[in-house]
Amino acid sequence: MEIIVQARERADLAFVRGFLQGVVAFRWLALAWATVGVIVSDAHLLRPVSAGLLLGAAFVFTGVATVLVRRAPDVLLHPVTIIIEVTIACAMLIGDGLVYSDQRPQSLPWAWPAGSIISGAIAFGVQAGILLAVATGIASFIGEGLNSGGGSWGVAASSKTALYVLSAIIAGYVTRRLR
Repeated sequence: MEIIVQARERADLAFVRGFLQGVVAFRWLALAWATVGVIVSDAHLLRPVSAGLLLGAAFVFTGVATVLVRRAPDVLLHPVTIIIEVTIACAMLIGDGLVYSDQRPQSLPWAWPAGSIISGAIAFGVQAGILLAVATGIASFIGEGLNSGGGSWGVAASSKTALYVLSAIIAGYVTRRLR
């Protein structure tokens, strides 16, 4: 019986590692797009150093996640790791309202925060993923409100929130079904 339990644990670890490799690839692609957005939108940057620091935090987390997915994938699903990633995501979303003028073609974080939501949904299910999606959505609304001087909150933050909720639902559902 112990052999069966060990085989299931190894299979689950391989399954989770595969999912997390996909999340890491997603983070790199989303971060590359966010970086391109900052470069293209630099004329609209009010605080380029702050934008660089926020992107730098995302780069550091993504780099660490890349190493951990190979060496200790379970660490990426630990609540503390997910909280750290969500904190970086929320800082980027709120910081978006502080680093740009109100007219800009691209937001600072774009889709990078969805990685934390996907990780949360993989680790703790759809409900936890939706909770993280709502938290990041609120941060997006705050950032958009700061960007517009508090006068106009709307489409961009709503679109991001919808993307985040859909990410949580799909990641949590697919994980549950495949397990």
